[in-house]
Amino acid sequence: MARNRRLIVLVYHRVLPCADELVPDQTDRKAFQSHAKVLAQYFNVVPLSDGVRRMKNGTLPSRAVSITFDDGYRDNRQIALPLLEQYGLTATFYIATGFLNGGRMWNDTVIELVRNCRDANLDLTRWGFGTWPLRSLEDRRRAISSIISQLKYRDWQDRNRCVSEFESASGLSLPYDLMMNTEDIHTLHESGMEIGAHTIHHPILSKVDRETAYAEISNSKTFLERMLHTKISSFAYPNGWPGTDYDTNHVEMVRHLGFENAVSTQPGCANGLSDPYQLPRIGVWDRGKAKFALRMMRQSYSIGSM
Repeated sequence: MARNRRLIVLVYHRVLPCADELVPDQTDRKAFQSHAKVLAQYFNVVPLSDGVRRMKNGTLPSRAVSITFDDGYRDNRQIALPLLEQYGLTATFYIATGFLNGGRMWNDTVIELVRNCRDANLDLTRWGFGTWPLRSLEDRRRAISSIISQLKYRDWQDRNRCVSEFESASGLSLPYDLMMNTEDIHTLHESGMEIGAHTIHHPILSKVDRETAYAEISNSKTFLERMLHTKISSFAYPNGWPGTDYDTNHVEMVRHLGFENAVSTQPGCANGLSDPYQLPRIGVWDRGKAKFALRMMRQSYSIGSM
């Protein structure tokens, strides 16, 4: 019976100090604490790599959950880690190593640019992105969503060039403390959390050549292994949608490089038949404790995605 048990893999990105009306889908401290309470009380939380091994050998406990975080935001260490420790939980943190120590992800540059712009309009016409009104909260949300959508699948170097020029032209001083530093990674590791690789520059792997993709995957693994003096067993595909953001060539690269498992963003639960190098995950957006608990219970005992 244990061989048929399912592993729910949850994916988070940021855990903000408080709700941010500009990006309402981001998890905040209050919401994450409510999730942690539910998980500690009703579920068996296991490290991702341990959960995958136990799925294979038939020892996975019932109501098994693995918690994962993508990208390497500093609030993961500042806010999520103390709550995980408070409730006796563990998690896997996938780090895009190129943004450590003062870096900023391109999408956050867009968000912070729109947040801090005090003009009635954001003019990006010289880069081919049009002019965006910023007179209301809804205007700003719409601008963020549209600009990010237009940039997401561009060549990563061109994407980074664009956002860098956006920032320079704006004259605004944007935050440089959103991502972790190497000390934060050591703190997570020493606290018993699993560290996974997430490339260096977070490119969409399907949009770069094979050599670049291989180097992004390999070098992020090597960087983390040298930093922590331990094997890095788990990988997360950037953006993570199979067939669109990565393909079978990238799966084979991950396997060849010695990872034991990898996670996607395709929704669903893992089981003994799942490809360990394309594990599904479930995004979390619930705010209330009751709704989160009900959704998790349904997922534990039903077929299909959340």
